[in-house]
Amino acid sequence: MSVVAQVVVAAFIAVVLLIRSLGLFNSWKPPLWTDVTALPRESLLVLAPLLAAAGAWVGGWRHTLAVGAIPGRGWNRVASRQVLLLGRSVVIGTLGGLAPAILVTADRATGGHLVTWSILASLASYIAILVLGFAVGVAWRNRLAIVGAACLAYVVLLAPVLLNEMSSGNLTSGSTPRSFLSVSLVWTDFRAGVGRREAAAAAIERTLLFSTFAGAGMMASIYLDDQFQEVSGRRR
Repeated sequence: MSVVAQVVVAAFIAVVLLIRSLGLFNSWKPPLWTDVTALPRESLLVLAPLLAAAGAWVGGWRHTLAVGAIPGRGWNRVASRQVLLLGRSVVIGTLGGLAPAILVTADRATGGHLVTWSILASLASYIAILVLGFAVGVAWRNRLAIVGAACLAYVVLLAPVLLNEMSSGNLTSGSTPRSFLSVSLVWTDFRAGVGRREAAAAAIERTLLFSTFAGAGMMASIYLDDQFQEVSGRRR
């Protein structure tokens, strides 16, 4: 993947986060740290199609201008490197886009602190969507895979939210109410108010969950592609 493509991905993420954070800069009330942690999480509603489409493009990639077709395990190495490069762009763009909001909140907030694990959970969710698109590109070797991956990303984003709405708080474990939002990539209109913040333990669990999804999805995609290559080789 060219440096230009990496810069475009990072810049797009940073610009989206900066635009969505303008409310923190212009508001008459002191900004809340919960607004900062919600910023990358809820921005997935805009960023998910880009991340999934980029992953699908890499997953369906089989040729380079320099060496032509990339067969078998050689493709695994190249594609894995491209996902890592995209992941690096995601991290740089996210941190760059969040930096102004963090600085303004640190200067104007009247209390609380940044829950770093919440930011890490959002980064892990970005990578998970990227790998989801990669898996679609591997399984659906067609130009339409990019569109399919973008649409699937919205299904993954909104399904837990809709399930949570339909459960209407009836989902319980014993006497303790449960929520599908604990495993949801976005929380839409739910946000902690003044005096509240996301528990660090919950943020850690979400980080581990999304990281596991990303790692398992990447390994499964490469394994499936190996199987496809073997089947194709036998047919020849």
